[in-house]
Amino acid sequence: MTKTYIYFSNPFMVIGMKSFKKAVKLSKKTYNELLARQADPFYGAQLIIYKPYHMALIQTYDNWKAQGGMQKGATLTFKQHLKLMPKKMDGFIGMVVSTSIPDFEKGSPNYVSLLPHGRNDFQAGKATETRMDALAAFSTALGLFPAMAPIKALFDPYLLILQTAESNQSSNIGTTGSDSDDVKAKTKAAMEALYAVMGSGIAKFKEDATVLENIFAMQILRNHRQVKFTGQLNPGETHNIMEHSFDDFDELVLSAKDAKMNYYLALNPFDGPAGYTLITVDANTSITVEASQFTKTATNRFLCAVNADTALGRFTVKLI
Repeated sequence: MTKTYIYFSNPFMVIGMKSFKKAVKLSKKTYNELLARQADPFYGAQLIIYKPYHMALIQTYDNWKAQGGMQKGATLTFKQHLKLMPKKMDGFIGMVVSTSIPDFEKGSPNYVSLLPHGRNDFQAGKATETRMDALAAFSTALGLFPAMAPIKALFDPYLLILQTAESNQSSNIGTTGSDSDDVKAKTKAAMEALYAVMGSGIAKFKEDATVLENIFAMQILRNHRQVKFTGQLNPGETHNIMEHSFDDFDELVLSAKDAKMNYYLALNPFDGPAGYTLITVDANTSITVEASQFTKTATNRFLCAVNADTALGRFTVKLI
């Protein structure tokens, strides 16, 4: 099959279909720039065309993210229950072998009827299905002995909690998967529309198409050879990490090791830190921030770090 010539490849599609998050950034940048220029007949016309694609992408992406958060939360809840299961079952088994309930001592026929494998089926390392089946079997066996009615009354609500958590997890995973297809479709449509906006702009400004630089998130479309920066700073030392034309929607992961670091965007290399917005990262932690949290991303292009501690420290910056 003949390979598509690079100049006929839609750069928005290439980036956006690899990362929904970057697709949203690309879309937000162009939409906001068109919105700010809508009084101009050309940009106003492009805004009318592009707005429905942008809105559809943002709404679908936000819904998809919310579903992903539900899935993560449900999974975590179920995992927490599984982790606590051995200790929880020790409590119920302790009730079974209580001296106040005769004929259920460990190893007795009644005990074996309730727990044919003892505690083994409830331990970590067993398959989830095995552990859940063992719980259900334990509940059924408790129901065969009238003396176990008080324990069953306490156990069954516990079993229901686990079964509900497991069901919620499966349901959320399924929903998230189907929603991602919708995000993919909306992303494809928006990236095609962005390419059309760029094409219209090139036709309009054919003598100097560089005026379009401000309409698109060009730094996302361009490939960065280096996206991770590291260094070591003495106490009080300042370092100019890089020069970059940040957009408000750019995201950075800022990390500090062994010492607290302050990050800021400066107008000139090695300016500051006084007079600039400082973003503090405590020692041995990382945070993710948007470039808009700094001061004047449009003009301040020099990302700097200063060691705000009394110990030698290292910084790491990732562009994402």
